[in-house]
Amino acid sequence: MVAYNCIACGNTGVASNGNPCFACRAISPSQWKLYSRCETKWWYHYVAGEDMPSTPAAEFGSAVHARLESHYNGQPASSDDAAALAAEMLPLLPPPSPALQSELSVRFVRESEGSRWWYRGTIDLIDTSRQWISDHKTSSNPRRYGLDERRLPYDPAAVIYAHAAMVRYGWQTVDLQWTYAATRKNRCKPYTVRATLTIDETE
Repeated sequence: MVAYNCIACGNTGVASNGNPCFACRAISPSQWKLYSRCETKWWYHYVAGEDMPSTPAAEFGSAVHARLESHYNGQPASSDDAAALAAEMLPLLPPPSPALQSELSVRFVRESEGSRWWYRGTIDLIDTSRQWISDHKTSSNPRRYGLDERRLPYDPAAVIYAHAAMVRYGWQTVDLQWTYAATRKNRCKPYTVRATLTIDETE
């Protein structure tokens, strides 16, 4: 087997080119959340490399994300259920503008007690003109399973995305908006949850 160099530390032993070794592997919000829920599932997926089966709910959520991304990229709208739900969320989101970026990939490194930690993620929507980021969320019952204003500032995705945006653009604060939409019939209308984080709160 060919061993490649880690893109983070330079050591050999990486199975595929252009990736970090396990010690330097970036932590994503989804990885953080899975570890907090079940360390065994986290180990099998992120260490042993086993695939996690997708679900219809996850695939539908991804489709809604894709329809919103197409909207902000100026692509023609689709006419399926995912597009219909995305259209219900749009009144809560800003119109396309040069200051808006959709699906922005971020990555940064933190040094802590002699260890190097890589973090990565994808910000659904960011407005650089007003220090604002948004995450699109779908759930069968977001009022039950989603975040509220009290818990949003401590959410792994919120902390990672906020810190990455503030480091990238030199901001001291960032406004968060998590936009929720329910996927079941007779559901609640889309709504937003908001919070503000400072750079010190994400350290």
